[in-house]
Amino acid sequence: YGYGFVHYENEDSAKQAIDRVNGMMIGEKQVNVCQFQKRDKEGKKDVFTNLYVKCFPQDWDEEKLKSLFGECGEVRAVALREDDKGRKYGFVDFVKPEDAKASVEKLHLMDVRTEEEKRNDEGKEEQLGPDEHPAGKLYVQRALTKAERQAEWQSKNSAGKSAVG
Repeated sequence: YGYGFVHYENEDSAKQAIDRVNGMMIGEKQVNVCQFQKRDKEGKKDVFTNLYVKCFPQDWDEEKLKSLFGECGEVRAVALREDDKGRKYGFVDFVKPEDAKASVEKLHLMDVRTEEEKRNDEGKEEQLGPDEHPAGKLYVQRALTKAERQAEWQSKNSAGKSAVG
């Protein structure tokens, strides 16, 4: 098993090599030849399938999340967790990136309050939680990697220190 890169002088030669060699057997191995696709680290953030979800009612379970997010596309998996304060949060993984993106657009900030809670809150100013997210509204965003979360945390804390000092 291995891989290699071949740089051709022109695009036609590269396409010809792909057409002639892709699928060919060399020894007992089938060769897969394709055009090089440059990885764009910034662009990668636009292509995702895994979402982080929080600020939903405590009585919601994995089935409720799967049902709600399933309206946007095929859900591969749902995982529900609880933090040390007993607040639920979850991860929803889609099969297709476009479905994940559509669910962020459709479900982020969706009002998840009961009708009674909405009536009780009528005329009141919108309340923000400790994370600055509106109370009673669903939070749905791309799940960040550990490195991204750490960088975000450091950025917030360094901004706060410079404002205080």
